[in-house]
Amino acid sequence: MIKKFSTMKVGDDVSFYALIEGLLLRFTPNKSSYYSANLSDGEQIVDARIWDTTIVENNNLEKGKVYYFDAHINEYGGKPQFVIKNARQVSEDEIDKKVKEAAEILTKRNSLEVHLLMKKHCEKK
Repeated sequence: MIKKFSTMKVGDDVSFYALIEGLLLRFTPNKSSYYSANLSDGEQIVDARIWDTTIVENNNLEKGKVYYFDAHINEYGGKPQFVIKNARQVSEDEIDKKVKEAAEILTKRNSLEVHLLMKKHCEKK
């Protein structure tokens, strides 16, 4: 099952698929480099930090591509911040399988919602 950001909370160690929407090399006040990223699960965008820059470099992480991430969720400034511990590229087959799984879940949920709305509408008459 695909894990969504909405099911994750501060303090969790998590693994998930996400699209990199933004990726910037930044520097701390003491000139240490790190990456700031915006990750999307298709429903929500979260803020992430990659303190180990070799994760980006060794996995050729790029904006606009989907990867599988391992992270810990911290709180920073009152908001969740995903600290990426590992990332790996995913195959097209793996993406297709996960997209198909997500589509099946959405189809079942939408069918149930339509059924409930129809039932509610019919009960009014």
